[in-house]
Amino acid sequence: MVEAKTSSGKTICAEIIAGKSLCNDAKIIYLSPLKALAEEKMSDWAESTHPWSSCNKVIFTGDYKLTEARIKEANNADIIVCTFEMLAVRCRNYSRERCSWVTSASTLIVDEAHFVGSDGRGDHLETALLSFTVLNPDCRIVFLSATLTNSSQVADWLKTLNGKETVLVQSDYRPCKLTLHYPTYEPAPGNPWQTRAANKRSALNVLGNLITKYNDDQWLIFCHTKGDIQEVVGSLKPFYRDKVAYHNADLSMSERRRVESEFKDGTIRYLAATSTLAYGLNLPARRVAIFGTLRGLGEVDPLDVIQELGRAGRPKYDKEGDGYLILPSNRFSTWKKWVEDGIEVRSKLPNHVRFHAIGEIANNHTHTEEELKTWFQRSLAFHQTQQPMLTSTVVHDFKTYNLIKCLDDRFVASQLGVIASRNYFDPIDVALWSMNFRKLTERNIRMNAVAIAWAVANVDAHADGYVPKDFAFQTADYLHELKPLGLSMSSKGALAMATAYSLILSGEEHKAKSMFSKIIGFKADLQRLMSCLQSVDMRYLGNKDYPYWKKLYHRFLYGVSWEQAALCAIPGIGKKYSQVLLDYGIDTPEKFYQNKDVVKTFIPKRLLDKAYAQVSAD
Repeated sequence: MVEAKTSSGKTICAEIIAGKSLCNDAKIIYLSPLKALAEEKMSDWAESTHPWSSCNKVIFTGDYKLTEARIKEANNADIIVCTFEMLAVRCRNYSRERCSWVTSASTLIVDEAHFVGSDGRGDHLETALLSFTVLNPDCRIVFLSATLTNSSQVADWLKTLNGKETVLVQSDYRPCKLTLHYPTYEPAPGNPWQTRAANKRSALNVLGNLITKYNDDQWLIFCHTKGDIQEVVGSLKPFYRDKVAYHNADLSMSERRRVESEFKDGTIRYLAATSTLAYGLNLPARRVAIFGTLRGLGEVDPLDVIQELGRAGRPKYDKEGDGYLILPSNRFSTWKKWVEDGIEVRSKLPNHVRFHAIGEIANNHTHTEEELKTWFQRSLAFHQTQQPMLTSTVVHDFKTYNLIKCLDDRFVASQLGVIASRNYFDPIDVALWSMNFRKLTERNIRMNAVAIAWAVANVDAHADGYVPKDFAFQTADYLHELKPLGLSMSSKGALAMATAYSLILSGEEHKAKSMFSKIIGFKADLQRLMSCLQSVDMRYLGNKDYPYWKKLYHRFLYGVSWEQAALCAIPGIGKKYSQVLLDYGIDTPEKFYQNKDVVKTFIPKRLLDKAYAQVSAD
């Protein structure tokens, strides 16, 4: 376990260790918490100047569909790059998929390993390691981490996984001297929600004064919401015009690459960005500012802030860097201690234990409450003496939702439980989807867009969400359409998502700007979601209607009608040309291929070539 500062060369330490494996014709696995970081490593190791450039490499992230060809490619690769979730899934499904690279790797590099304490990612890393060390107990594990207050505890836990001694290497080295600053403002008195606007104005004043003082330097300004980015850019544009830009998920890939390039060459001097840029592309700047520590009304993970501050200073260009954490004065001492002393990593597995327990049951690793308890006792959560897993509660929930079948004192996963495990969704959400779509079938409203949006959104996964203030009119309209169907929402978060889904299906996605980041995540995971829902509907509920799910996928993807969705199955045909085809009376893929002479008069040749090439391949 290497614990060191950001930009201090932790990855190089891992490369030295992993290089010995490659020299012995053994495989290495590189794990990252973020897709962007995984892709960056693939790019770095492909550079002709890197010793690993000639090695066979393969990447597994949520963007890549698992196929037999891809499994074979990975099994033959020297270097496998993947996210925490991807390793967790491959280990969970190992007995079925037989990804031999999991068991044949001799070195596993876990980058940004302090994410094991991050909600939403940490539990996936933790359970991936629980499974991986059973499947491959001889593999050497290299943990790369930022400064933690309990690194010795984490190192001790690693030893318990496979019985191997863990060496903890700690260093304060940093290539560029980093000076931290904590400029503060006086928070407005009153309710936090009511004072948000006033406090943001105060923070913007602090930021503006800092940039005015050092306006010859390049600034990377980290913001934790899309609204904060807009406010920062809006406050700087009048003074610095084209030298100001932003970088977040709203931009297309080509736009992001342009911004990155222009920041690198100095055209852009002030770049406002989300925290993901702190872990992905290497864009350090002479000065870094953190625009507050709130995301909504909750505080940001301190590890994110530490990582962001560490981007200040450009190795090879700067001898030092300055990081500015803009804070309300009443949070100064707390944040200063967190940033300078490091953070205690705490397992998040207890919050997601049902999600991972169903995988253990579905893959026949556990069949009793006692075996399930033994699995949990290998976890970091148990090592940290957190609240023990309430095995009986989990088993009771699984019985209630028909996720397991019990045979005397033993249990196995039901068909629904297997679907949840294989598709890597929360089992209770999968059970709720089965209930929702059963209700749509019974009421004969499976084709109703409002009802479909309700069925997909009305699950526990969205329970903690909220309705954005400027989205209230849309949600009110949606509820008005939902009422005649006799359906009700279980939470405000589910209501917001259902409204957004309904707008997508009706071709009015532009009205859901407040939900844009959520929609991007939804569409990025759309194929996996539709695959899971299709399995629930066809295998569990018995509705043998494959075309329904193929069309619904395209409806969500493009925001088209049912008729257009059928045509969107043609490669290269999207929203625009599906409508053109309908206008010409071509309403099925069969008619498209049968009327080539007609179609070629209004469909571009490149799209036609793509469509007919697919037919030839099939």
